[in-house]
Amino acid sequence: LCGGIPKSLENLQQLQVLDLSFNRLEGAIPSGGNFTNLSIDSFVGNYALCGAPKFHVPVCSDGVKKHNIVNMIKVDIFLASGVFALLLIVWILIFVAKYRKTGLERHYHEVERFHGIALPVITYKMLSQVTNNFSNANFMGTGSIGSVYKGILAYGTMVAVKVLNLLSEGASKCFDIECNVMCQIRHRNLLRVITSCSREDFKALVLQYMALGSLEVCLYSGGHHLNLFQRLGVMIDVAYALEYLHHDCWETIVHCDLKPSNVILDENMTAHVGDFGIAKMLVGHKSSTLTSTLGTTGYIAPGT
Repeated sequence: LCGGIPKSLENLQQLQVLDLSFNRLEGAIPSGGNFTNLSIDSFVGNYALCGAPKFHVPVCSDGVKKHNIVNMIKVDIFLASGVFALLLIVWILIFVAKYRKTGLERHYHEVERFHGIALPVITYKMLSQVTNNFSNANFMGTGSIGSVYKGILAYGTMVAVKVLNLLSEGASKCFDIECNVMCQIRHRNLLRVITSCSREDFKALVLQYMALGSLEVCLYSGGHHLNLFQRLGVMIDVAYALEYLHHDCWETIVHCDLKPSNVILDENMTAHVGDFGIAKMLVGHKSSTLTSTLGTTGYIAPGT
């Protein structure tokens, strides 16, 4: 044993025998309680003790008593510091783990304003990370004004990232139109824009991920075979989407480019209409054309 003899042992009223001999105890031997009945045999061999002369130890000086008190305070401070340090380390580890897990999500839930519409913020660096630097392994296909890559956000959500080719005529305007239109419409059969990234040399839309791809691929690639009921289901889904755009929106929206490549299918074969880059709005009795040439490769909308 080492250290001091606790003074609280004086309160043990039934204490009759105490053998602390041949240890490394130090400090004052308690003088109250049943310690008055103990003999030298109880403390022999502890050369750093002090106390009453009957124990054959040096008489305690005030310095020794103060030393013992200081030692006790040091022990208390050491223990308290150890507990605090342990709690601090645990807190730091939890914070770091949480930050790494949700760092992207934290940025994702911030919002910016686009034509008065609140959109979650996502940067070019984040998009580069979630698409593995826009690698070929994540490449999904090419559209009329850009390419599409799949990506996984930090918290596991699969998305499609549509990167516009800014060298294409009208690409920037199409980007503005899609953000303006698609961020305001809400329907189960319309492809939803989650957020966007826009800067001078890079523009991209982050969209819902559709596992089965476009209707064009399902119809003509040979890898899928749609039976009659599936085709009928796609037709009904597209009809619901058009009904919403024409009759239930705050303003009538005409898609102007409806074709199989712009109808996207999810894992449940539910159809979603997307690509509103050449849409136009009908405000009252006036037609607000959003692009100068309403059409894409292989298609021109009727009445243009």
